[in-house]
Amino acid sequence: MRTVSPNQPRTPIRGVRIADDLWTAVQQLAEAEGRTASDLVRGLLEQYVAGEILAPSPERPSTPTPEGR
Repeated sequence: MRTVSPNQPRTPIRGVRIADDLWTAVQQLAEAEGRTASDLVRGLLEQYVAGEILAPSPERPSTPTPEGR
């Protein structure tokens, strides 16, 4: 069952995979600031989309190129 915060517009619930220890740390930090983990994550995503913060790219192994290129 979905829960809706009072005085908040309905937004879809999204599923993401986050390690338990990381999620617990996010919840604790958000609570210490008087916010919810959802508020914190939403704010960070808004900043990322606005170009205000950059997320590090995962390191990818280099792909060998065929000789002669």
